[in-house]
Amino acid sequence: MPISSMSYDEAGQWYRYAFSLPIPRRTLVLEQIRAGILVSLGGLVVSAIGNIIILALTNGKMHWNPG
Repeated sequence: MPISSMSYDEAGQWYRYAFSLPIPRRTLVLEQIRAGILVSLGGLVVSAIGNIIILALTNGKMHWNPG
């Protein structure tokens, strides 16, 4: 998700607008990194909750069948 977000920023020429704001370039970059980390952590939390729910529904007896 964070990488595709950066691609959209480039395609929409966000940086052209962002660098015209009275905000230091360092702050803009750090906020993008922070947003990427938060999105990644959010995905981790959602995945962990999903795994806990699946384990609770299957009574912890999940079997992998490679097919």
